[in-house]
Amino acid sequence: MPSYEIGHAGLLGALHLLQPGVDVPTSEQLATSFLGRAYTKSMKVLTVTLAGKIVTLVTDGWTDNNG
Repeated sequence: MPSYEIGHAGLLGALHLLQPGVDVPTSEQLATSFLGRAYTKSMKVLTVTLAGKIVTLVTDGWTDNNG
C-alpha cells in the first residue's frame, strides 16, 4: 500500500476499530521523520552486523504500471 493512502477513511476506520485510540501518523510524517529514523537505525545495525564481511547487494528497478 502506498504511504499516501494512510489517511484513507476506510483504513483509518479499520485501524481505530482494531486499536481504539491509535494515533496514526500522516503520510508526511511517514515519508520524512519516521523514514529517516528507520533508515538511520537500520544502517547502524547493518554496519555492525556486516562489519568485515563481503556482501552482494541486488536491486530491482522494475515498476508496476498500475502503481
